[in-house]
Amino acid sequence: MKITPEQVKHTAAMAKLPLADDELAEMAGQLQEFLDYVNILKKLPSGAASPPLAPGDPSPQGQGEACLSQEEVLALAPDSSQGMVRVPRVIADE
Repeated sequence: MKITPEQVKHTAAMAKLPLADDELAEMAGQLQEFLDYVNILKKLPSGAASPPLAPGDPSPQGQGEACLSQEEVLALAPDSSQGMVRVPRVIADE
């Protein structure tokens, strides 16, 4: 399905987004590229990749790399407070 500038204009009006005429064609092209990419992804086998793990999740096979415990990290840190590593301030006060 080809995205037209008229479809973009209608969608932008419903979303109350002001788009100039020259922006409509550009947005239609960008949306078309996005949908083309989604269609490519749909053709991939669903089991091709596993979802990313959240930090701290065990590896699926239980064979993750060895890591330091929180206590070991805090022992190596130059400064810590309440179970967290303290670092120098990097944002200037305004």
